[in-house]
Amino acid sequence: KQWYQRRVAVGSPYSLVSVVNTSKMKITGKGLNEGEVTAGKETNFEVNLGDAGEGDLTVEVLDPDSQTIPVSVSRVDEIARISYCPSIPGMHTIYIKFYDTLIPNCPFQVSVLPSLPSTDSIVVNKRSAEMIATGQLITFSVDTTQHRSGTLDVLAEVTGREVE
Repeated sequence: KQWYQRRVAVGSPYSLVSVVNTSKMKITGKGLNEGEVTAGKETNFEVNLGDAGEGDLTVEVLDPDSQTIPVSVSRVDEIARISYCPSIPGMHTIYIKFYDTLIPNCPFQVSVLPSLPSTDSIVVNKRSAEMIATGQLITFSVDTTQHRSGTLDVLAEVTGREVE
């Protein structure tokens, strides 16, 4: 009980409320950056709680179908490391709450890129390339239909040296 002028103060004992200041938080990492997150690959970001106060940090990641993606949160002192692995490409939404309150600039929108297929699926059709004589023209085709758009670079070598 609290006392005031030798009498019990009305409504005592009083409970104290923690002061929370989420503007003191800093969030960094490729897991929030456009163009750096790929479906099927784990990514992460960090939340530096700094002087934000006492409280629990909760994170929720939703895929384009509004399905929750499993999230791992590990915390050492005032640094929380959040890891997640998006399974499908598209716009993902990340909600970060501290002491049950959304932090500033939340939710975050992250565009997840499709995963790149293995280059093993690229087919090169070469016609007797082993039998080509120096100076002879060769024609070949490259099937990249299993890949998204991009740049194709071709390098030719003849017994260990590059050919232009």
